[in-house]
Amino acid sequence: MSEAASIKRVSGSDRTLDKQEIDSHERLVLSDRDRDLFISVMSNPPRLNGKLKNAIAEYQEQYGKIMSDDMEF
Repeated sequence: MSEAASIKRVSGSDRTLDKQEIDSHERLVLSDRDRDLFISVMSNPPRLNGKLKNAIAEYQEQYGKIMSDDMEF
């Protein structure tokens, strides 16, 4: 319930929030158009290029590889 209390910014003694209230802060409701676009991009991700590709390479040099070998960029 500490998560619920932090969402509503209530004191530790006032933690009577229900699961529905917590879910409403964790869920993103998409329009039909946004849902279709999300599914399309997840199914057919674009190839990375330009600045984003360079940023990923620099990050990996500094912090280590975070992507699996089968991911392309």
